[in-house]
Formats: sequence, C-alpha cells, structure tokens
Amino acid sequence: MAMRNLLVYIGKQYDPIRARDLDKLDDVGLNHITLEVGLGSNKFRYDDDRHNRSIVDFCINGVESFFREYAKSVFQPWVWVGLPQYELTERTVTKERDLYRYYRDYIDGVRERLEAIGRWEDVRGFYYSMEAVQPIQEKISETSPTSTPSVRLMNDISYHIHNQAGRYGNQFLWCPYYGYGSYQSNIIHNLGVIANRTNIFDHILVQPQYYFRPAVKENVNAVRNSVTDRNWDQEGEIVDLNGNPVAGGRRASASASIGVVMEINVEYFSEPDYADRYNYYDRRFTRFLQPRSDTPFTFYAGQLSSVLEKKPGGSLDRIIKAFYDQRKNF
Repeated sequence: MAMRNLLVYIGKQYDPIRARDLDKLDDVGLNHITLEVGLGSNKFRYDDDRHNRSIVDFCINGVESFFREYAKSVFQPWVWVGLPQYELTERTVTKERDLYRYYRDYIDGVRERLEAIGRWEDVRGFYYSMEAVQPIQEKISETSPTSTPSVRLMNDISYHIHNQAGRYGNQFLWCPYYGYGSYQSNIIHNLGVIANRTNIFDHILVQPQYYFRPAVKENVNAVRNSVTDRNWDQEGEIVDLNGNPVAGGRRASASASIGVVMEINVEYFSEPDYADRYNYYDRRFTRFLQPRSDTPFTFYAGQLSSVLEKKPGGSLDRIIKAFYDQRKNF
C-alpha cells in the first residue's frame, strides 16, 4: 500500500505521547507516522556550537522517549524521524552548510540510541522539516542547485542517510509548502527544481496551504496535477500555477515520488470556512486513493492530543480515518 502517514509533534512544548494515545490510531488506516522535532527555540543556529550540541542531545532524547512508548503500543507503523530545524535569521540563512556536522551527529545518534533499545528496524527514514528552500527571496539554479547553501545542506544530509549500512532508516522525506505570498513564484520554482531535477529525496509531499490561506485556492489543483499516480498515468513532476512543468519537467535521474499533505486542525469543527476548505481537499484528492494508486499522503494536523481530542462534531482522527477509508469505495 502507498504511504498513509500522519505527522505529529514531539518535544517538551507539546503534550507527551503515550502508548495509549498511539493505540487509538490503530484503526485509522495509517501505515506511517512522522515525528516533528526541534521546534520553538530548539533550532540550530550559525556559529553556536554549545547551543547546537544541546539541540542534538535534546532531540535524540525526545525520539527515544517516543519509541519507548511506541514499543508498548499495538500501533507500530513505519516511523520517519524528523530532523531539527534551523533558525531563519540573517546570520544562519546562506550559511547552512556549516550546520551539516550537527545533522550528521543527530542522525548517527538517533541510530545508535534506537539500536540500543531494539527499535531501529522500525525507522523508514528521516524527515527534513524545513518547509521551503532558503532564502525564498531567490530562485535557485536549474543546472547547479547545490550552489545554493541550503540545497547543498539537503544534498549532504541525503548522501549520509542513503549511505547508511543496512535496510533501515535510509530514505529521505520532505513536506514543503507549494508557495504563497510575495515570493510565491520563487518558492514554486525552487520546489520544482528539487523535485524534478535532483535525487535528494525519496518522497516529497506538498502542502497546498489553501486550508490556512484562502487566497491560494489555485494551489490545490497545481498540487493535484503534480503528484505521482500510476493509476492516472501521472509520473510525478511539480508544475507551476499554469500547469507547466517546472525547470523543464522531471529528469530521468529524479528520485522522489510526489504526494499530498492533507492540512486540517481543530478549527474544522468550529469554523465553517475551514471545514469547507478541508472538504475541497477531500473532493480533489480522493481520486488518488484507488487501489492501484501509489500517491503518498500525510496529514498535517498538529500535536497528537489535538488529533484525538473529542469536539462537538467528532475528532480529527475520525476525519482522517474517513478520508483513508474512501479507498474501499473504489
């Protein structure tokens, strides 16, 4: 079955995830879960070794804590371990290459810690949590994308992940947004170059952003026309808002399958406009749930306690289940 994922937050600023919480996801239709780590102040920054080493240790501890609960749960899907973010400050952006050693040490530390408790074989890979190529004010080169420091960092991390020994933890996932605001065209271009012209990622799942930003409804169809789906003869290449393949389209060496981030939060139950926008996603993307479809999906719905919280009208985990259950209708 194609990826049916849920992204959840872990860390001290979020409600802890217990085995009993994970148990409640067992009937939702998920086969993957992704851990978002290193948010808030827990981000790498340029030229601050002591701070960055503390982030490595803090995030590894958070991952281990999650897996100790996971080990007690009946729900044990593939896990994608998130990488810490870095600060979007003038001092850090354009100097991302200097952060590589912290990402390498974090990846190696996660593997060492999880091997020690017998859970490394549950790891499918790592998740790159930065949501756009930086700086968004610039378009990256189509022919030499790694000349941009943030792309060089992505590429170096990818090489380290893909060259790990063994069968586990050696894939790379990214969930960028499609583009909005003053630099929308740059963001779409840069996403398209990474997806269509590189082998950095194995899966790229795109956030349409319409759920949170009503002005970009057109993004939904652009993402719909970009995804990988053999049932609809879509190879998977990022297109622009006019439907044209970015950077000349998908090269033979491009490695990523292209999928969808289904955006939702608890506003769905109290704000009709949010519900309408989510339901638009549902109508536009359901076609990719057919049995032969290989489109990867993830839900972006906040911390797990919010996903499970009972609201008047239901809970987000039931909305997610209802979406994934639609594959049975074909």
